[in-house]
Amino acid sequence: DRLVPKTVKKTRQMTLEKILEMFKQGFSLQRDSLIEVAETFLVLRRLKQVYSITSVDAFIASIRFHLNEYFPSKLAGQIDNDNVKLWKGLIRESECDRMWSLNGIDPKSNVFHLRSKFYTGEYFQPLPDQIKDAQPMFELYQQLQPDLVTVAFDPEGTGPDTHYKVLQIVAQALRMGKTEKANLRPKIWGYRNVWHR
Repeated sequence: DRLVPKTVKKTRQMTLEKILEMFKQGFSLQRDSLIEVAETFLVLRRLKQVYSITSVDAFIASIRFHLNEYFPSKLAGQIDNDNVKLWKGLIRESECDRMWSLNGIDPKSNVFHLRSKFYTGEYFQPLPDQIKDAQPMFELYQQLQPDLVTVAFDPEGTGPDTHYKVLQIVAQALRMGKTEKANLRPKIWGYRNVWHR
């Protein structure tokens, strides 16, 4: 708890580029302590973003609330409030950004997170919707004309349900491109996630 004010001050000063550089350095040197510091900064940056925190005191109060009240009192299976759902999603996006930065890809200009609308954080997710989910993906394809699209290739029932649904969205957006004669020809890189056996 004594480290919270010091960490908050550093988090407010660090740019995303500096944090990602710290993460890459920790990764290449195999220094877990450096990786953990970078990850802490990334998580706290996202907390600041979700709650539009502008002061040090509000930042510290938010950290203490989540660590000492919100998470300890949360029941197993209880659905998070909308801010915490967004925060968790942003943390996942940061995980993706870190991996791309390790490969020399600038996530700020080359990685796009669409936050599909089917994802509600509930145990049973609704099915993806062509207008809410596939249409934004198709529009991004048209805008960027990507050379590469990555997606978890998890057959239905083998991993988190969300991965299979995102695969459906990616495929539907490409089918929409074919119907619209959009001349989309990205390579699709499928990968197995941590849940795959």
